[in-house]
Amino acid sequence: MKLEHRSGSPSFSNPAKTRAEFTYSMVLNRIKVIVLGLYVGLRKGEIDLLPWSAVRFDSGVIRIEATEYFAPKTEHSIGDVPVEPEILELLRGFRARTKSPFVVPAGRRKPTHATSHQYYRCEPVFDRVLVWLRKHGVRGQKPLHALRKEYGSLIHEKFDLVTAKELLRHSSVAITAAHYVENRKRGTIGLGALLAPDRNGVQQCLLKLGDSADAGRDDFTYCFPIWHGEFSPFVRRGG
Repeated sequence: MKLEHRSGSPSFSNPAKTRAEFTYSMVLNRIKVIVLGLYVGLRKGEIDLLPWSAVRFDSGVIRIEATEYFAPKTEHSIGDVPVEPEILELLRGFRARTKSPFVVPAGRRKPTHATSHQYYRCEPVFDRVLVWLRKHGVRGQKPLHALRKEYGSLIHEKFDLVTAKELLRHSSVAITAAHYVENRKRGTIGLGALLAPDRNGVQQCLLKLGDSADAGRDDFTYCFPIWHGEFSPFVRRGG
C-alpha cells in the first residue's frame, strides 16, 4: 500500500525521494546556523529560538527581543541587527521552503517557555555544525560561539570598537574589547557579496542544494567560499 501526501503529511510513495528531502532539510538547517552565527553574529540561544517574524525583510534587520519562548541575555541584547541584502535574499529563499515558525526547525523537539529551564531545541543541529567546524579548523571550547566572535572581529576591523559593541549588543565596550581583536555606523561585515548570485553560484548552490547529487553530502564547505584560501577567517587568525 502506498501512502500519498495529504494535509502536510510526508509522502511514503517514494522512499528515496523522502530520504533525499529529509537530508536536504538537515543540511539547510546547518547552513542556517552558520549564516546566522558568522554573517549576523547571533548567539546560540538567539539562533535556537529565532522566529521568522524577527526577520524584517522590509527594513533589512533581524530583531532580537523577548518572545513567549525566548528571554534575551540582558536588556542590552535587545535590538535590531542589520543584515546584508544578499543574506536577506538567502533567508527569503529559506522562508519559502518551510512552514515552521522558527528559522531553524527542530522536528518534534518543542521549545520551552522563557521562564522554564532552558534547553536547545536545535541541539542535534548544533552538534553536527560543531563537528563540521572542528573539522575545518575552528578550535576552542565553543566553536559555535567562535562564529559570533569572528563576526565581531570583522565589524571591528571594518568600522570601530563602538560599532562592534553595538552590533554584538554588549553592555559595555570593555566586554567587546576583552574578546574582540575605532564613526559609529549602522554596518554589516561585507561578507554578503560572497553569497551573491554572480559569485561562484553560491546562492543558487544553497537554495538548490536538494536538487543535486550534493544533497547527501555532510561536507558543505563548497557553499562557503569564506572558508577557502585567503577568505578563511579561522586559518587567517589561527583559530
